[in-house]
Amino acid sequence: MTFGEALCLKSNTVTPLLHKLAEKGYIKKEKDKDDERNIVVTLTEDGEELKDKALCVPGSLAKELNLSQEDALTLYRILYKMLDEDKNKNNI
Repeated sequence: MTFGEALCLKSNTVTPLLHKLAEKGYIKKEKDKDDERNIVVTLTEDGEELKDKALCVPGSLAKELNLSQEDALTLYRILYKMLDEDKNKNNI
């Protein structure tokens, strides 16, 4: 699965996003040694720090929304169902 597929984004959206993340020093991009048409993306130390900070976002959001664990799970399932349906509709 590609980065774009995992995020349900097309390459014309992913490319500028990766460019901005690289400019800010969060990722490093390198051509794939086996297939130069592909790019291997790795997190930098700053990117790892940002990732660690971002891990608390879902819990903080759930607290702010005052969702029970059951409601949060229901919301999660509905959102992913919508994403899957969109993927199937758009052949992503």
